[in-house]
Amino acid sequence: MRRLSGYLGLAELEPESKSPPAPLVAAPAPAAAAGAPDFSLVSDPAGGYAAAVGAGSKKAQASAGKVFGLGILAGTHIGFGAYLAVAIGAACPGLHASNPGLQKMVFGAFGLPFGLFMISMSGAELYTGNAALVPMAWLEGKATAAQVVRNLGASWAGNLLGSILLAALVTAGGTLGEAAAAQKIAFGKTHEPLLVVLVRAVLCNWLVFANMFLLPLGILNGADTSWTEALVHNLLPVTLGNTAGALLGVALPFSFGFGAVGKKLLGSAAPPLISDAARSFASSHTSSARDNAGNQATDLV
Repeated sequence: MRRLSGYLGLAELEPESKSPPAPLVAAPAPAAAAGAPDFSLVSDPAGGYAAAVGAGSKKAQASAGKVFGLGILAGTHIGFGAYLAVAIGAACPGLHASNPGLQKMVFGAFGLPFGLFMISMSGAELYTGNAALVPMAWLEGKATAAQVVRNLGASWAGNLLGSILLAALVTAGGTLGEAAAAQKIAFGKTHEPLLVVLVRAVLCNWLVFANMFLLPLGILNGADTSWTEALVHNLLPVTLGNTAGALLGVALPFSFGFGAVGKKLLGSAAPPLISDAARSFASSHTSSARDNAGNQATDLV
């Protein structure tokens, strides 16, 4: 059984540090009885956070060129997901009129899960995942502020370019079919109040990257909005909200519970960052996770 990461983008697991092992948080679970489910590969929350910090540290050390190239790959993947959502879920006017709740479920179920799955399995660099993982590494002293800025800037730019390229290919290939849905989505997303856009971005971490495809797709297909409106009224404020959501909703709470922030605020009451069990888990699964998820992607740049 392969352990799945607690946060999108954790395609490669690395040992958190080469420093001496920290004190044990909890003793390893006893061996499962014959015939009982084996949960030995499922880490506790502290172990999951430790693995996330290790992944964030490795992402922070990657070159800007590599992150940018893998960011383009992530942009195309999330674009394919959004493309399927528009082509299927948004092309159900009868269902929207008779059962709008079901139509929204169809829109969400077709496409975006595929895009997120492909990003996770390929080791591509998605800004939303990096916005939590890389700051986690910084909070624990495993990355510098300059590395955080470099990684987030390169992944954001790569995601945007990949999304625009796919939108252009979809438009040039004439595979979208009816363009009304794409036009409506692009117009609506660029004419919401900025506060609404910002709050939605905080609540919905992946919002900006679907938008990176949906807005160019709508503009290229005649939506009554502009590239400037797309950038100023949507992508920039959504990026700000998305980053705030990743920091306030993921990185800081987990660092408080299992890492450096909690130690600073609570002193000895905070648990050590890595248990022996978590260190053993991360070490034993590094090679298989990297081989299965990242080898082909890392050859891109």
